[in-house]
Amino acid sequence: MTTVPPPYRDRVLAEPDALPEEYLPFVLQIVRTFRESITLKLAADSFRQG
Repeated sequence: MTTVPPPYRDRVLAEPDALPEEYLPFVLQIVRTFRESITLKLAADSFRQG
C-alpha cells in the first residue's frame, strides 16, 4: 500500500525558498521549538515532574 503525503509537507518545505537567507536561522529555531513542544515526554520524566 502506497501512502500519499499530505499536501502540507510540500507547502511547508517550499516556504523557506521564499525567505531571505538571513531569516533561515530563525525559521529553523521556530521549527525546532515547535517540534520540541509537541513531542511527548518520556513517562519517567512526566512522573518526575508530577
